[in-house]
Amino acid sequence: MPVYNLALLVGNRNTATEVRRMLGSTRDFLGAQPVERFSVPGNELDRGLRDIAAGLGLDPEDLFRPLRVALAGQLASPGLFEIMRSLGKLETLAAVERALIALGDQATT
Repeated sequence: MPVYNLALLVGNRNTATEVRRMLGSTRDFLGAQPVERFSVPGNELDRGLRDIAAGLGLDPEDLFRPLRVALAGQLASPGLFEIMRSLGKLETLAAVERALIALGDQATT
């Protein structure tokens, strides 16, 4: 379980509020996905996360960076979707939730 360096999680291009919004949208999207999508590398998760980034007016990397830190605790890591495949749906969601809690935003679900 990563211990979050909040400066790394937020980065220098975003505010904590923006990262909470990004990760909250990511949590909601990932939570709605079937568990099977996490067991194989697939375009569905990638496409969905890119759509979230576009909807928030972001470059996908601006969304992937805090998500990578939420999942791995650092910027240098295996590929984002490899991490999600290794963790599976429940642990992926738990890691995103822990990052949100570290940022001060608990899920209402």
